[in-house]
Amino acid sequence: MKLLHMSLLALAGACLMSCETTSHSKAKFLSSYNGFESAPGLDNAQIYRGEVDDLGSYDRVYIEPVRVIASEAGTGKATSEEIRTLKAKFQSQLKAELSKSHQVVSRPGRKTLAVRTALVELHPGNPALFLASYAPYGGVVSTAVGVATGTNLGASAAAVQAEVVDSRTGEQYFAVIDRNQAAKWAPAQGLTRWGAAEASFRKWSSQIRKAISVSAKNPKTVKTVKPSKKAPGSVAEVQGAQSGAKQARWARS
Repeated sequence: MKLLHMSLLALAGACLMSCETTSHSKAKFLSSYNGFESAPGLDNAQIYRGEVDDLGSYDRVYIEPVRVIASEAGTGKATSEEIRTLKAKFQSQLKAELSKSHQVVSRPGRKTLAVRTALVELHPGNPALFLASYAPYGGVVSTAVGVATGTNLGASAAAVQAEVVDSRTGEQYFAVIDRNQAAKWAPAQGLTRWGAAEASFRKWSSQIRKAISVSAKNPKTVKTVKPSKKAPGSVAEVQGAQSGAKQARWARS
């Protein structure tokens, strides 16, 4: 047991030395960073919502190629091959999700929204370290690492900056800044090197779709038919009108 404790401490020390990542708060990708606010129920996400009613005039969406502006290839970071794979997976997830509400097109154009995304942090997980946090001494070590680094022991992490804009004018309608990390209550995310990132792609794609699918549910204008001023209002007037209509039909017959 003592040997296990010492091994976990050594692994934690390795994690402390290899947990350097590019901070998502320093990356500049979005067209605007004004008007962001905390999103209830979305953990640490910050979102911006523009004139949502204007989305009713858009029926197509163009998904720009996913960018990665963090995590240089090297020890403890994403390799070039991993970056290509992660970009392709995120791009595919966006297309699958957004096609549920909009026609996905291959270029900007009229009545077309553009979805721009950048992965601004990619930190690979260490499944062995993550699983070790469930051992008797693992919880203590995991807590210590969390206090020192703000991370879970061996957990993968990913952060995104994304926005939805008019594909021609660049007007920003929606934007999100978020970071996701494998957690002990979601162990499946910690069992692979990029479990948290891949789970994040599904979460972020769904979040973007829900933000823009308002166009299908809330038309830009709703016409209200006003009652005619000549329409009878009282019960007596209604009965009189019905009686008059019957007499007219009898006369024609």
